[in-house]
Amino acid sequence: MANGRLTSYALWAAVLVIALTARGSSLHAQQGGVALTPPSPPAYASASGIIVLGFSPYREGPSTQPLDLVDMLPANSDIPAMSHGLLDDMWRASATFRRQWIRVAAARVRIAITFDRSMPMDSVHAQSEITRKPDLRVRISLRVLDRAAPEYLAHELEHVLEQLDDVDLAQAVASHVHGASARGTPPLFETRRAIAVGRQVAAEVQSYRDRR
Repeated sequence: MANGRLTSYALWAAVLVIALTARGSSLHAQQGGVALTPPSPPAYASASGIIVLGFSPYREGPSTQPLDLVDMLPANSDIPAMSHGLLDDMWRASATFRRQWIRVAAARVRIAITFDRSMPMDSVHAQSEITRKPDLRVRISLRVLDRAAPEYLAHELEHVLEQLDDVDLAQAVASHVHGASARGTPPLFETRRAIAVGRQVAAEVQSYRDRR
């Protein structure tokens, strides 16, 4: 994991770890803290404070029946069978999630979803580890599969989209833009973008469930 302070990111590592806490707005360090490392030198930089969601163009079809979401991913992705129902519900319910999934699939991001009950009950609900070498891969760990899981999963997927957009989190914190924040040493990062998208997907899924 990366070491050093915010100003030492001239030598960026390849692994990025993000954790979603119970408040949904900050990061919780496990086992003494986990480093969140920015990607390779970014093509994306802005001092405007505008959040770029980075969704690929997507036209809603006449039906939201789920595709085979697993088959959309690279073959060596790892999506456990117990999460298929969650993904299908999110696909049916949320246009925001569909755009997320379509984009990560088009970018050939390898996704692994796991369930880790060892996460602290009162703090971390989800975390992701993103690796850029040799290609972009993400391991998303959810504490439990419950009604709040759509928010946590969408939150972590949005962090993947940030990496596809080459968002420089360290620079965003230093420039006070994009709602980026960091805490701890080594620093752990959170973004307003991931928080907002997670909540949006959760609202869309809840509305769909209420109509059923």
